[in-house]
Amino acid sequence: MSLSVLLDGLLAGAMQSACLINRYRVYVWTGGQRVNPNTKSKFVWKMLIDKSIKDCAMSYTNWDKSTNEPNWAGGRPESCLNIWPNYRCQWNDQMCSDKLCFLCERRKARNCPT
Repeated sequence: MSLSVLLDGLLAGAMQSACLINRYRVYVWTGGQRVNPNTKSKFVWKMLIDKSIKDCAMSYTNWDKSTNEPNWAGGRPESCLNIWPNYRCQWNDQMCSDKLCFLCERRKARNCPT
């Protein structure tokens, strides 16, 4: 499982980069995870702030509504957020133990974006 450091304010650029990558059919993890990975809790951005991982609210989402994402498919704990090329760069929830590429952006942050 990878924890990406994504700032909400830069998310559009990061997602655009992921879509460019996905032209080559690469499955990409982002820094989105459920607050509690063992329940159908809300998704947050996991961000590195002052040397510790913090949960930051999502002000932007791009879930694939045609497949009712996030959908916890098959009753499995799908607790991590990825971008699938066959979902037109929309978001999917998937099991965190799956092996995928990841999208990271590193930038010092002192607080969660508002």
